[in-house]
Amino acid sequence: MTDDGAVSKWLGAAGVCVNSKESLLMVKQGTPKGEKTGESFAECCIREVEEETGYRARIIRPLFVKRNTIAEVHYFEVEIYGGKLVIQDPDNLVMKLRGNPGMI
Repeated sequence: MTDDGAVSKWLGAAGVCVNSKESLLMVKQGTPKGEKTGESFAECCIREVEEETGYRARIIRPLFVKRNTIAEVHYFEVEIYGGKLVIQDPDNLVMKLRGNPGMI
């Protein structure tokens, strides 16, 4: 909520990772810290992927921006280039993890 009582729009960034077999590996979404740190949507995407999965990622290209009256989310295609799978789930949002981390 803003100082004048208006509801502020939720801002987010999402990383979409697809492997060489065109299998969707993950979609990770987070909130930029731009107001405090100057973090861009792309930087938010990279930070969130690493914080939540342990993988290091780089942006391949912007995909699209989804906007409505309550939210704005910037989607990016990402490529994993390093790191190690570490599931960080402080909000208990990961319900089920399956597959082979070596698929990347």
